[in-house]
Amino acid sequence: MFNNIVKYLIGEGLAKVIPFLMTLYVAKFLAPKEYGQYSLIITYFEIIFIITSFNIQATTRIDYFKLRRANFFRLKNSHFFLSVLLTLCIFPLLMLFTSIDVLILVFLLVSTLLRTFSTFALAFFQCSKRVGQYILCNLIYVISLCSFIYVFLHLGMSVNSWVFAVLIASIMQCAISIYFLGVNNLRQIFINKISLKVLKVVLGAGLVFMPQALGWWLKSGAERIIISDSLGDEILGYYSLAFQFSSVVLIATTAINLVLVPEINKCLVDKSFEKLFKILSVSSIIFVICSMLLPYISNMIIDNYFGLEYSVSKDYLFLLSFSVALQSVMMILINVLYFEGESTLVAKTIFVSFSIQTCILYLFVDHVDITGVIYISVFSNVVVLSIIVSRVFFIFKNNSFNFNRMRVQ
Repeated sequence: MFNNIVKYLIGEGLAKVIPFLMTLYVAKFLAPKEYGQYSLIITYFEIIFIITSFNIQATTRIDYFKLRRANFFRLKNSHFFLSVLLTLCIFPLLMLFTSIDVLILVFLLVSTLLRTFSTFALAFFQCSKRVGQYILCNLIYVISLCSFIYVFLHLGMSVNSWVFAVLIASIMQCAISIYFLGVNNLRQIFINKISLKVLKVVLGAGLVFMPQALGWWLKSGAERIIISDSLGDEILGYYSLAFQFSSVVLIATTAINLVLVPEINKCLVDKSFEKLFKILSVSSIIFVICSMLLPYISNMIIDNYFGLEYSVSKDYLFLLSFSVALQSVMMILINVLYFEGESTLVAKTIFVSFSIQTCILYLFVDHVDITGVIYISVFSNVVVLSIIVSRVFFIFKNNSFNFNRMRVQ
């Protein structure tokens, strides 16, 4: 088990670090306005993927352990069919309400469908403990994506380099996923007929996770679209670079969560709340300290690597890092609520809070600068974190935990 955790940590770490470094290279290669447009395309891809995939990774991890194999594959077949239907439905809407070129839009939609299947395969490999196949599929996508971005950038495709790269990377990952799944599993998936009854089950299961998925996208995705529309792509370029540096802590939190979750769950099972308090406290403090140190390191990198062209990004680093620090602590504490069966509360809190943040930004963005936008983001993180902390505190108190004794120690 320990070996698998180490492999996942290394694999997930590389899968996050390589695109991060590539994004910095892209920012260096493009002007701030072009980089803003580049990040906007990725933002649109993210929301399209959330809709078309319909949380297949989350439902697969649950269905794998709850259902018999035949029923499991029947549900996944219907899920893929639903993904195709959703793609066909949102295509005309995206044509009407965005300015994305039709060909680029088609490429993005095809990529999300391919990624939907690959995401199912990754979840399947993870549940069946096929660690090597999981890591290889993940890394093939990441390495091919970054490699083709580099190639297309130097071929002069500029902003659209990511679109062509993600299409090729998605095809490659889907192909290797099909190979690893094998003929037998594929036959069991696609031999099933689509029924309205099963589609309703799939729809209900996916909808449960949708508020949280949309909430997290609203937090950063909708924010970027509003910045682009109201403040311009150049400002978005400065903001995106600053956020990219701040997100280092989020990348670390995601990776370390793979190790922390089993430990947190074990403490809750054993009712070992003193140990749990130490794990939550120490990890939160470490992430906050790292977030506060990050602006100083990022400033040096911007000065020495990006130069004057992106010097404006430095003005946003401290506030963004503080916002990310709050989000990192949130990601750690949420694990307790998930275990205690309060995932619905978490989903509603995230969706409602970040929806309100998006509405406020939309209404007042013309009256504030980018700093005001970040302050609104910080405030929404404070609200969500306060709710989560209060619920975790309540769980500790319900288990007769003595906070005063911990302070004395």
